[in-house]
Amino acid sequence: GSIASESVSSMSAFLSALLKSAGCFGARMTGGGFGGSALVLVSTPTLEVNRDVIVEAFAARFGRRPATRVVRASTGAMLEP
Repeated sequence: GSIASESVSSMSAFLSALLKSAGCFGARMTGGGFGGSALVLVSTPTLEVNRDVIVEAFAARFGRRPATRVVRASTGAMLEP
C-alpha cells in the first residue's frame, strides 16, 4: 500500500484503541493526507491521564512524541440584538 494509506490505517487503529479509554467520548482524524491530526474529546478529570496515554501510545507506535494542544468548548459566536 501507499505511505498515505498505511499512515491513515495506523492512525485509525490507534484511535479505535483510544476510544476504549476511560473518559474518552470520541476521536476523529482531520486534516489532509498522511493521517493529518486527531481531535480527541475527553472528560476534564481524565485529561492529563488520557493525554499521557495518547502521547506514549503514539510514540511507541510511530517512534516520535506528538504535539498536543488542549482546547475547551465554548458557547461559540452569537449575534447581539
